[in-house]
Amino acid sequence: LGICLSLTKKIFRTHGLHEWVYRYLSPIRSRMKRLVNDFDSKVSRNTKLSNSQTQSQREIYETEMKGLVQLHQRTVQAFLENWENGFSAVDASSGEENGFE
Repeated sequence: LGICLSLTKKIFRTHGLHEWVYRYLSPIRSRMKRLVNDFDSKVSRNTKLSNSQTQSQREIYETEMKGLVQLHQRTVQAFLENWENGFSAVDASSGEENGFE
């Protein structure tokens, strides 16, 4: 855009965008990274695991990762829907966030 982040945020805030989707996605991405690191360390530490134990660990990992990916997608979708519908991240009267968990 050729302008600094502060000016970009100021422009967006004048048009009703007061929250950034990054705030909602950052914890999800952190959980994804932690899950990958946990899985990698379990597999590397337990070289004596049988194939069925390794497969079981992989299935648990894949299930949890799939859930996190779906949560990430739902969060982005809710953000975009709110944006299209005259985005208001926080309802001033109730203080509740709209569309985000």
